Amino acid sequence: MAMRIITTALGRRIPSCAIDIEAEDRILKVLLDFRTSPFNPEEVPTELSSLCNCYGLESAGAIAATLVHRDPPLVEECTVDGEPAFRITVAGVIYALSVPERPEED
Repeated sequence: MAMRIITTALGRRIPSCAIDIEAEDRILKVLLDFRTSPFNPEEVPTELSSLCNCYGLESAGAIAATLVHRDPPLVEECTVDGEPAFRITVAGVIYALSVPERPEED
């Protein structure tokens, strides 16, 4: 039986059984897009409720929290109007943008 390969939101090709990596990449992609958006010039963090809406799961906060504890941290936790929020760090931006481009498949 052949292993199924999927492409994450950051463009990495991973085995389909590596759902934790796929989930982390989706969170990083949402936070990266929000940080680099021209509609967010002050780099306001993403509120947990917005992250859950974009991600589609209530576990988005738990997944983002695991990225806070990386060395170096890829995400920082903060608050916006009393609500938990997350912001991608400089290390997270570098990590997300350093994923090599995958060659086009024939």
